Formats: sequence, C-alpha cells, structure tokens
Amino acid sequence: MVSAGSACGAFIGPFLAEKMGFAYTFISSSIIFLLAYVAFKIFDRISA
Repeated sequence: MVSAGSACGAFIGPFLAEKMGFAYTFISSSIIFLLAYVAFKIFDRISA
C-alpha cells in the first residue's frame, strides 16, 4: 500500500506542478497534508 502511494505521488506531483504551477502545487499539497494529519489524529482518537 505504501509503495503504491509513493509511486502515485511520484507521478502525480511533477504532473500537477507542470499543469498548475509550482505555487499552487505547494499550496494544494500543504492543504492535503494538513487534512491527512487531522484525519489520522481523528482516527487515532477513535481507535484508542
């Protein structure tokens, strides 16, 4: 699962950077990472 996610990220990252521009790519990736962090915190709290 991790390897598939890494492979997808390695392809999608440069593709989005080319299409959207680097500033929008950094903003969108930071929002996605923040949402993932919050989701993992919520999941951790529920499962504990």
